[in-house]
Amino acid sequence: MHSIHNDLNSKFEAIEASGVTIEPSSLWSPADHLENPVCYCASYTTVLAQTLRVAGYPVRKVGLGKDGELAIHHVCEVHLDGKWVLMDCLFDLVFVKEDGAFASSKEVNANWSGYEVQVPENYDPNYDYSTFYFTNWNKIPVVGKTIEAMPSLKLWLHNKGVSVRFLLFDVWLWIGVFLLALSALFGFRLYVSKIQQERVRGR
Repeated sequence: MHSIHNDLNSKFEAIEASGVTIEPSSLWSPADHLENPVCYCASYTTVLAQTLRVAGYPVRKVGLGKDGELAIHHVCEVHLDGKWVLMDCLFDLVFVKEDGAFASSKEVNANWSGYEVQVPENYDPNYDYSTFYFTNWNKIPVVGKTIEAMPSLKLWLHNKGVSVRFLLFDVWLWIGVFLLALSALFGFRLYVSKIQQERVRGR
């Protein structure tokens, strides 16, 4: 995390110094965020998560909110030694428990006053873990509305730490797979239609 934080800081400072305006896209891959970390916490979290995934560690995205506003900050959790560990790559920060182990977002949420003393000077006080979530379900078409309408299901998913954000890391790859599957389905329907027409002619 330290090396990723430092590398992205250097690239971000270089982009700012160049005066070039780069508009981020929701279709950006981890490689795009690595080269142009202009999405702040989103870029830092995405690059860290992809690096951990490539190394073989399960990861999930954690969103923070406050006073009803969601997505004010994003961090990453990685599964290490049988438990989830919170990593805030933007601030190069992990929270350490009294026993020396690293804390999860759930543990930080339960004892923010105890962990607050560990944040750096430039830390935004709004990122106090008063609200944290693993998936902002209302942003997912159809599925999101269904889950939002079922509070008990949404609570169960949250308690289980279900996070879907990093399942679609390479957005272009998934779009390509979707289009390929759609083309295959269309081709199959044409094939079936052709067979049916030939049968009708043969009667």
